[in-house]
Amino acid sequence: MYAWKCWHDSRDRVILYAVASLAIGLMFGAVVLEWYRVNVAWEWRWSSRLGNWDPGRWAWEWCLNSIDDYLSPAALWVALSLGAVSVGREYRSGAMPFLLTRPTSRKAFVWTDWSLGLTQMTFILAMMLVGTVSFLCFTSRAYVWMSWPLLPGCLALGAVLYGLTHFTTVLLGSSLKGLSATAAVVLFYELLPGALMEWWHLSGPLRFRDWSLNVLEWKWRAGFYQFILHPWPMLMWLLVALLFALLSQFLLERREV
Repeated sequence: MYAWKCWHDSRDRVILYAVASLAIGLMFGAVVLEWYRVNVAWEWRWSSRLGNWDPGRWAWEWCLNSIDDYLSPAALWVALSLGAVSVGREYRSGAMPFLLTRPTSRKAFVWTDWSLGLTQMTFILAMMLVGTVSFLCFTSRAYVWMSWPLLPGCLALGAVLYGLTHFTTVLLGSSLKGLSATAAVVLFYELLPGALMEWWHLSGPLRFRDWSLNVLEWKWRAGFYQFILHPWPMLMWLLVALLFALLSQFLLERREV
């Protein structure tokens, strides 16, 4: 079964990343819990001067804001890493000609890789939040809902990067070349709009880039931080992720053994 083969080939990497992600979450959660305990004692002493200050709410906001600085780079790293060793491992091991001659449709290879990779990425990123929330629940459980909206934007961008890396790997027939091509695309997407603004005063690409990356931003509303989901950029990224998967399928179905 190809799904089992994919899991067998990638499980060591997935377990390592998941443990590292959990460790980061636990570290931040432990630090914020200790900060919370100190400030609760301080509040008890100076409660008459603090008004309606809620230390539990601020503990959640502070910790989630800190975790957000690590969750997006983690999504970038996991997407590139898993994408490069998806179909790329078959090229590297020389198994691709064998797989392409099996009775299973080539479309099944692409979508099995794609769905398993996104599942693994979701699990790895969620472990960071699990580690954090396990400590933050000792401060207050009223704000658990604030933690999970962190994931959709990171997963949407991660799905795009995973699909792009999968596509470039299929296109170039090498995991290393595919990873390098994806890294180049990421750098161009991040840096080129600013360069166009500086050189030729073209603000359109810069505005589009900022709009598309709104899925990762905090919003200030009702006196405290909370995540506001951006449906249109999210939909755009999901469609782009599906497009890369379809392009990978198109290439593999026409690839000669």
